[in-house]
Amino acid sequence: MPDFNVNKVLFPKLPLVAAQFKPPKDEDIERAMRAVFPEHEMLALGVAGNITMARVYKIQMMNGMYALKIAPAEVIKNEVVSNGIVKDRSNIPLPTIVYHTDDNRFNPAIPYPYFISQWIQGTAFLKAFNGASPVGKIILIRKLARCIKELHSIKFRQYGNIADEKRQFSKWSDYFNWYLNQLLTDQSIIEVLSKPLVNLIKQVTEQKKSFVNSASGPVLIHNDCNGYNLLVEAFGNDNWSITGLIDFGDSLAGPPDIEMARILLTFWDQLDSYYLDVFLSEYGPLPEGWQIRAMLWGVCLLLHSVKDAMESAEISPEPEKSELLEKVNQRILVIRENLLRIRENV
Repeated sequence: MPDFNVNKVLFPKLPLVAAQFKPPKDEDIERAMRAVFPEHEMLALGVAGNITMARVYKIQMMNGMYALKIAPAEVIKNEVVSNGIVKDRSNIPLPTIVYHTDDNRFNPAIPYPYFISQWIQGTAFLKAFNGASPVGKIILIRKLARCIKELHSIKFRQYGNIADEKRQFSKWSDYFNWYLNQLLTDQSIIEVLSKPLVNLIKQVTEQKKSFVNSASGPVLIHNDCNGYNLLVEAFGNDNWSITGLIDFGDSLAGPPDIEMARILLTFWDQLDSYYLDVFLSEYGPLPEGWQIRAMLWGVCLLLHSVKDAMESAEISPEPEKSELLEKVNQRILVIRENLLRIRENV
């Protein structure tokens, strides 16, 4: 089991609040990069990802390509710690983090928590899957299953947040209930969830608590394996290889079956049961009741995405604001549909 001291990765108490976030200027990013690579000039800069509380830049330096990710301190800390554990305990290809902010290194050029890592080349798994031949699809699903299986070989003693001891629990049910309560008492979520839906969430989670209570031991869960965070590359006809697993900001220690929550929510509706069987034949059997545990965790993930979308809508101009609110409505409908399916035992 990983034995690490999270206190080695500390950050100033500077929150990254969506309403207060001001993207750094190009020259500030260059200053931050030159502080790490003083002998190399920045040749090109582009925004590679932009969501509510995080922004990723793709930066071409004279000595290579890099990613600079700005996010809340807890996300950066979680990603730095998880990246180190996975690199130490597996052969899964990951980007090397070459710099991260902490108590001793906090560059005034970018007054937010961030890290700099090598840029991983590759095609998003979902894009590759959609364009692959039937044989290629099977190969890709097996590659995904092997990668997740290797990730889940990393075990922990506690459930919950990997980089924050205050959010670690001896039982999965304790962490699950704590996290769900955090979501249901968040003001952004309270504003959009109807009382009947909140009551349905509480009713179903109470009805299915035996499934939560019977969760297996904690392993490292990526928690955002959404079809875009696994990068692959083809070397010849259907000869696919994984080039990198990225974005561990939401990772946690949990029962292995909850990894399926994000996979099912994001793209498994594009697959049929045949590919699910291929995945499970390569990964191995999941514990009894895994579908219920995965879908219950999926409700939590959807609630979290509602929270993120509401926070983003608060600071977004039209038409982006209306689009985000429409996404919130769609996710609320999916939450209700999933709860009804869970209540009927899927």
